[in-house]
Amino acid sequence: MTIVRRTFPHQTGLDGELDENMKSRLQALRANGRLSLNELGRELQLSGTFLSSLLRIGARIRSVHIPRIAAAVERLERQYATQGAPVDTAAPLVDAPVSPPAAPEGLSLEALVRHANSRGFAVTFTPIEWRAAAPV
Repeated sequence: MTIVRRTFPHQTGLDGELDENMKSRLQALRANGRLSLNELGRELQLSGTFLSSLLRIGARIRSVHIPRIAAAVERLERQYATQGAPVDTAAPLVDAPVSPPAAPEGLSLEALVRHANSRGFAVTFTPIEWRAAAPV
């Protein structure tokens, strides 16, 4: 049996569009909670205009925002489930931590650091104290 893990839960890729499952969950929340785009956006800490773009034209969103949005969707689904609205629980919203994709091969250390910086990461190096292996 092969288990496929998604590297970017709820998105089509790094900093990509929301996947169809997440879009349908957001649409269901709007319908079940009778929420406007602005009201739902406020719950997700997004503007109604941006939420509309995410749902209708497939705007891209930074992956760092997805855990916050997934937690809010889960909370709202629980809230509306207690009010009698149906909840889709077919797919978990928050997956287990996934290791990041492997570094591109063939990059120099300097190019790799620049690539990490361009993605919003600070890279630091600390000396490693080398110890000789103990005789066996």
